[in-house]
Amino acid sequence: MTSSDLRIEVREDLNAVPASQWDALRARPPASLNLSREWAAAALATTDIDAQPRLLAIRRRDRLVGLLPLVLRSRGGGPILGFIGAPHNDLTDLLTLPGEERAAAAVTLEFLGTWERGTVIDLEDLDPLGTLAIHGQDRRVLEWSASTGAPKIDLRQPWTSIASPRLAKRISTSMERLRAAHSVEISLERGASTVAALPAFISCREARLKAKGRPLDLPPLPLLEDVVGRLAPSGRCALVELRIDGELAAADLYLLDPPVGMMWLRALERKWQKHLSGHLLLYATVKLLGKEGYEVLDLGRGEEPYKFEFGAEARLLLRATRP
Repeated sequence: MTSSDLRIEVREDLNAVPASQWDALRARPPASLNLSREWAAAALATTDIDAQPRLLAIRRRDRLVGLLPLVLRSRGGGPILGFIGAPHNDLTDLLTLPGEERAAAAVTLEFLGTWERGTVIDLEDLDPLGTLAIHGQDRRVLEWSASTGAPKIDLRQPWTSIASPRLAKRISTSMERLRAAHSVEISLERGASTVAALPAFISCREARLKAKGRPLDLPPLPLLEDVVGRLAPSGRCALVELRIDGELAAADLYLLDPPVGMMWLRALERKWQKHLSGHLLLYATVKLLGKEGYEVLDLGRGEEPYKFEFGAEARLLLRATRP
């Protein structure tokens, strides 16, 4: 079957796309979470409350085979068509049923090319190995460019073979010294425990951001709380915590979309950072996710040097625009 067998319907309400049909669609993990119905609902209730949903529902006869969850925003010179939740998504793409990737990408790009002139189209943080990138870059509907770096760790390899030997030694030494003088606990909080632990995570994170003079709204707190509340009960969002003498020393908030676990946000207590608390926690998470069968630890947007010390591979996300 080809793209000529498909049609696109533009829906302006999340409820116009049945949840069961939306949930059946997939993108390469963890883009499926940033494109999920729960994430879209959280964004429309918080950061995109003034935006107008434009869900591009792709159908083959009566069957939903693809979805591009977009919104129209008003910024400056006119309307902008982009992903729901942007710019707070870490990975985006086109959702499809298996086997429909090429045809769905073709009809989606053709449709975007006919969108009302005067509207800027800006699709941010696209997966470079995702459906739109693989099947759409040869089409001249949109202009493609490199965007943010988002490194990732291959958990199928022994960590000691890809990490910096100096870092591995420092982590080992630091953990030995900590355990000799303190009680050290590392836990993975799931489900209701994630929601219950979120206030302490937020408090710790905000204290560090304020001390460093960094903005507190990346992402805005209402979006963070809403997303966790919607995803945590099903195990798609979890907190990994490092506690020293019962005190929260470091915590990372993860989006879990097997076989990928993505570090979304990080909180570090300043008094423990001299003990490499963040590195200790990340190393423990590498082991935890590896034991659970995860294949990739996605470190999210940003090319901080420590990510590459941990053996992460460089990856550049893409941006597709129509001026």
